[in-house]
Amino acid sequence: VTSAAGLRQFEWNGADLRERRQALLGFTHFGWLADDPNRGELVTLLTGPVRVGRFDGARWNWTQAPTSPAINGLVRAAYDPERGRLVAVQGESNQLDVHEWDGAQWWSFPGLPGPGPRLEAAFAWSPLHRRCVLYGGSNNGTALGDCWSWDGSAWTQLAANAPPGPRIAAALAADAQGRLVLYGGSAATTTWRLLGSTWSLLPTAHDPGPRAYPTLVRDPLGLLLVGGSSTDGTAHRFDGVDWVATGIPFARPSNLATGIAAYDRARGQCVLLQGTGSTQALTWTFDDAWRAANPSQSPPARNGGHLCWSAIDQQVLLFGGVDGTGTEFGDTWSWTGTDWQLRTPVHAPSPRHLGKVAADPRGGVLLLGGFSGLNLLTDPWYWDGTDWQAVTTPTPAIAVLTMTVLGFDPGRNRTVLVGLAGQQIETHEWDGAAWAPAATMPITAPLLGRPISYEPRLQALVTLGNPAMAWNGSTWTNLGTSTHGPPTGTPQFLLTDHARQRLLVLAGTTGPSVAVASTRVADSAAYGAGCARGPSPALAAIADPVPGNAAFAIDLGTLAPGAPVFLVLGFGEQFQPIGSGCASLVALPLATAFATA
Repeated sequence: VTSAAGLRQFEWNGADLRERRQALLGFTHFGWLADDPNRGELVTLLTGPVRVGRFDGARWNWTQAPTSPAINGLVRAAYDPERGRLVAVQGESNQLDVHEWDGAQWWSFPGLPGPGPRLEAAFAWSPLHRRCVLYGGSNNGTALGDCWSWDGSAWTQLAANAPPGPRIAAALAADAQGRLVLYGGSAATTTWRLLGSTWSLLPTAHDPGPRAYPTLVRDPLGLLLVGGSSTDGTAHRFDGVDWVATGIPFARPSNLATGIAAYDRARGQCVLLQGTGSTQALTWTFDDAWRAANPSQSPPARNGGHLCWSAIDQQVLLFGGVDGTGTEFGDTWSWTGTDWQLRTPVHAPSPRHLGKVAADPRGGVLLLGGFSGLNLLTDPWYWDGTDWQAVTTPTPAIAVLTMTVLGFDPGRNRTVLVGLAGQQIETHEWDGAAWAPAATMPITAPLLGRPISYEPRLQALVTLGNPAMAWNGSTWTNLGTSTHGPPTGTPQFLLTDHARQRLLVLAGTTGPSVAVASTRVADSAAYGAGCARGPSPALAAIADPVPGNAAFAIDLGTLAPGAPVFLVLGFGEQFQPIGSGCASLVALPLATAFATA
């Protein structure tokens, strides 16, 4: 996955997605991913400069040749296990080049007779043809429908005008029987299979719908179709007869432009309520992957609503908002983790949108002002878990300004208000009973309109930007340029992930990116070399080794699945021979365990 923080690697274990933290740290441009069945490894291209990596199940090993072709992110690649080469097809404006990597050097075949210049072609290894096969693509915006095979030295045309028709950015992969299956590309929704040079239309009844740029890959149960420009992002599996929608959480929201987000502390995940594009709002959750929720009932779709964690009833609370016709809501909902519940308070604020909302020191939710149509509202309200209460304590005048931000500091149990007052920025704090002025800053301070949230590793409220700022209860401190910065795109949500002790930045209008904006407090690294007669065993950390993070895990890789292993855990490093040329590397043993790879 490409994110604002670089490339991120996720792995599907048959039941869940998990992230292998730092697997691709420092890399930003990804080319393609292919399978090497001979070695049981994944092979990839990282462009600019070109590096070839092999993943053995636990770690990446990167190779960069002294000279390499100019490969960009539009490359299509497949692995040829017959010749042990990675084959990359590079479309140019006037020709189609082939580049091959043999593990030590690149071999280039520019502009050979065969397919004309093109981009966005489907390209895959065909076990039955024992060659790489290319289908379609585009030339200056014109969709192509020809089919070719590459044997390592020359192109052979399999079909000049193949029956699947012109396809741009389709998916192509071999099934368990070695037959190539083609799906998607442009607006196509038909499934085709290639035998020899003959394409056959498969009579499927549940096609995944139009998809461009999807990925098709074989898994133990069939061919898995993931991603692409679909409307719902649902992964589908082709079992050889028909397509079946799966529950695999590869989907993600289309954008954040009409969404509101909050953090659910009871379930340790972000909650995103998305949009005005449908009758019912769409609900998404995020821990280390996006998951589409399937509640039995949902609030009507809205924009500008107020979503916030309510500790007093241990649920995320929703109030108000406005739909696409301008109709404002005054309803109250709570998220249980699986479903939305419509609440029936005796009292409630008037319908409104775009107010300021944050957790309250008393355990509920504080709501300040908002808009009713174009009218600016100034009334504050408090949610006590069952009802709304009008707050009669005087509120700072800056609470009603459009540049105001509101945040909660759980370390000090204070709600913090920041906004513009004349030619200065004021900061006020609320203890649940009264407001108190806390600080003033020049109008040039980078605080106005930026969301603030609690950074658990700094134990302070922070706002990101250039520079980032931190609030310690009395002063704002310049933290310098944010290490990860906010991702490109607006709007932006800054949320505290309390379960993993980190700060998350959500942004993007064409598919949200999530960046970790916290400094790392712990890390992991490989130590020593394996002595097994087969692949060397390797330990890799999954997620972040943060104190108190129950999600942290150590993964034992590179061995055959189910292989018996003996683990020794200790507090230091010590070389102790154990026979057969092997040694223990653990000092001060704390615990031992038998497990399987």
